[in-house]
Formats: sequence, C-alpha cells, structure tokens
Amino acid sequence: MTSPDPYAPAGAFSEPAHPRTDPWRVAVTVIAVWGTYIAGGVLLGASGWATGGAGGTLGLLALFLIPLGVLAVALRRLHARGLGSLCGPAPLALAQGRAALAVGLPAMALALVLPTTAAMGEAVMLRAPLPWLGAVGLALPLLVLQTGVEELFYRGYLLQQMRALSDRPLVWMVAPSALFAASHLFNAEPGLPAVFYVGWTFVFGLAAADLTARAGTIGPAWALHFLNNALMASLVAETGGPLSGLALVVVPARPPDLLYGLPPLALLIAFAITLWPVLILWLSGRIALRR
Repeated sequence: MTSPDPYAPAGAFSEPAHPRTDPWRVAVTVIAVWGTYIAGGVLLGASGWATGGAGGTLGLLALFLIPLGVLAVALRRLHARGLGSLCGPAPLALAQGRAALAVGLPAMALALVLPTTAAMGEAVMLRAPLPWLGAVGLALPLLVLQTGVEELFYRGYLLQQMRALSDRPLVWMVAPSALFAASHLFNAEPGLPAVFYVGWTFVFGLAAADLTARAGTIGPAWALHFLNNALMASLVAETGGPLSGLALVVVPARPPDLLYGLPPLALLIAFAITLWPVLILWLSGRIALRR
C-alpha cells in the first residue's frame, strides 16, 4: 500500500497556470517583476534611505506596491488571470493562515525572549515604548503588503508555473527559492555574511514552498513570513540593517571578519544555528496543517 502524496494539493493549486505555460511568458513576467524589485532595492541601498529611521523603513515597505502592480499587469496581459489565482481558495487560505499564526506566534515569541533580553545589554539604541509601538502599528499593514507581494510572486506565481511544467519538487521548490534568495543578496554585507543571509533566505524559501504545496494555498507561508518579518524587524536589529528603523533594540553591527577565522565545520555549525527561526516556523505550519 502506497502512502498518500503529501504534495497532492500542489496539483490543484497549480491548475490556474496550466492554460499558459510558455517559457517566454514566465521569463517576461519574472524579468519585469524581479527587475523592478531588484532595481528598487539597489537604489534604496545606495541612498541609505531605508536605514534612515522609521520613516525610511515605512517608505521602503510601501514601495512594494510597485512590483505588485507590475505582477498584476503581467498576469492579466500574459496569462489572462488575476492575482487571486495565485492564492488558492481564499476561505481555505485565510483559515490556514490564521491557524499557522495561532501556532507560530506563541512559539516564536517564547523563542525570542532570551535573545531580545540579551540584546538589551549591548544596545546602542533602545527606543521609547510609545513611539516604537506607534511605528510598529503603522508598519504591520505594510509588512502584510511586503510579505504578500513576495509570497504571491515566489510561492504563488513561480511555484504554480514551475509545478505546471514539472511535478518534480526539485524544480518547483528549488527554482523559486533560489530566485527568492538571490533577491536578498543586495541587503547583505559582501562576502561570508552575504552567503549566510542568502543561504538562510533560500532555506526559508524551501520551507515556505513545502508548506504551500502541502496546503494548496499560500495562506500558511504568507502568515508565517509576515510573523517572521514583523518580529525580527520590531524587536532587535543591527545598526544600518534592513528594517532597522522599526527595531525596539538596535545593537552594533557585528564585524564581518569574525566569520573568516572559523574553520569550515564551525561555519556550517554557525549557519545551522541561525536556522532556528525557520525550523520553528516550518514546524508551526506543519502542526497547523496537521500534515
């Protein structure tokens, strides 16, 4: 007796992509959306505007409306479908997203108590509670937008299109996750810190793709992506880091040369340790889905 395919829901999820799977359509859409996203990131990184306080961070998040608009136009013109087709059944996506948040929020909050408390001892800036809460309150809907755009594109559009072309997870899980990781390259310090950051993002992309394929919607991945970004951005950040304008506690940026003195095995262990939030989020999604 064969066991049921855990990724069976991905088949129905990818159905909207089947009528138009021409590679040129996918290529044009990816170039348009990803190009807009990367160009904006490079320009903002060069200007330093995104790390210039809460206002700059909120402005950065609001700019995700641009790739969202580009994706909507490309979908309509090239694939004759709308943004809703990237989500899976809306009621199911909402229910799964709420369930994932219900499990993930207390798990992540408990896991972050000690790191946040420890960071306060080395803080170079500790924001006043009321202004911080106000900034976070403004940022939450924009974080829904930012994480939503990324999930619609990477786990919605790209996963659906890749799944319509191949039923091999190596194709529809790895390709979107690799592109997702590469898009974060411009947010990292060059060298080993970039390898760690992009590698972390790649593993997160694989976890989100796994949950999407098991769920048949982007609900759990979107909810947990939002939870991760909201907690990481609002609690502790390094000076000058992405979304550091929202953090309650700002700590000094770690010297990148700390990594270069470590042997390969120590580097692998250090990288594995950084993956604990991904593991907690992925397990939260699995528990919420019960599959």
